[in-house]
Amino acid sequence: AFGALKIKNKGGTGMHWKVAAVNSLDYNDRRFYTAVHKGAQNFSRGPDTAPLPPPPLYTWTSQQQLSKLSSFFAAGTTVDDDAAPVHLSPPFYFYGLEVSGMNISSNGLLSFDPDYKPGLDWGGVLGTSSMPNGVVAPYWDDLTCSENRGCQVMVGMQARQNATSLTGACGAAQYMAVQFQNFRLIGTGSQGKLSCEVRLYTDGCIEFLYKETPDDGMWWTSVGLENMQGGAGQDVSSSLPFSEGQPFGVMFVPSVSLTGTNTSKSAAGNLSVAEASELRLHVEGPKSRQSWLTVHAEDPKSSWVSERRVRVAQVVFSAAWHTEPWGPCRRASCEQAG
Repeated sequence: AFGALKIKNKGGTGMHWKVAAVNSLDYNDRRFYTAVHKGAQNFSRGPDTAPLPPPPLYTWTSQQQLSKLSSFFAAGTTVDDDAAPVHLSPPFYFYGLEVSGMNISSNGLLSFDPDYKPGLDWGGVLGTSSMPNGVVAPYWDDLTCSENRGCQVMVGMQARQNATSLTGACGAAQYMAVQFQNFRLIGTGSQGKLSCEVRLYTDGCIEFLYKETPDDGMWWTSVGLENMQGGAGQDVSSSLPFSEGQPFGVMFVPSVSLTGTNTSKSAAGNLSVAEASELRLHVEGPKSRQSWLTVHAEDPKSSWVSERRVRVAQVVFSAAWHTEPWGPCRRASCEQAG
């Protein structure tokens, strides 16, 4: 469902505003994202349960549209338990919080944690307070990357996707692409390689795309998300079709997505006196839920600061009817229509 929030400057000077946070009504992040992939099902029952949209179509961003992350090999041609920082512009909303930077780890994950330290993430569990937190994990395991064997990381901002690849309303915004190419598992003897792509959409949607995966992996591999505090996580590794040996995709759909204003694609802006802007958003998910939007505003000198919280509700409902033979026609219009 789509909606909009009107933001107006009723003060006597210019104003800068932004969405500072999006939270579930009970501040519980465990249901913030819904994973959509081949074979995914709704395990809840009841009249307020909606069917999941179809899984995303597998696509792969062309290397000609991306840039090699040369800083990834700053310590040498073989990378093990290391990472490279990347700035995000425009910012990305992760579990409803704006983030503008991340670390890309050689162990198959991205971390938005400002306290992230390389070398401590060779293995882990999603949904714990242990470091790192703020994790996007397309294939979190003990991996290595050798430039001499064709391994590399490619990054770049891309325009919105073709409408045929959308999952519900997800996938319609521009995105940051991160490609892990030709990574290998350590200590397994596997000949298979990992090549996967992460897409961070500016409206908060997250997509994993798998081109190739190790043939004997998944023993300790984590696939999914973890919030910034580490208390909530989602690991979908056991339900994904890795064993089929075919490329596939996974979309993580946030309960609230911010699609920008009527004048820009950002959930922020500047307003002169009496000027207004319309923030567009969509809510999506298999269950009825409510969320908070926290809108932060301040004047150009930050001499005053104000925040407003707006509640957004999504109500899932179903309609049903019974078909049976029509009774006698009681109106002339009915007879004329046959």
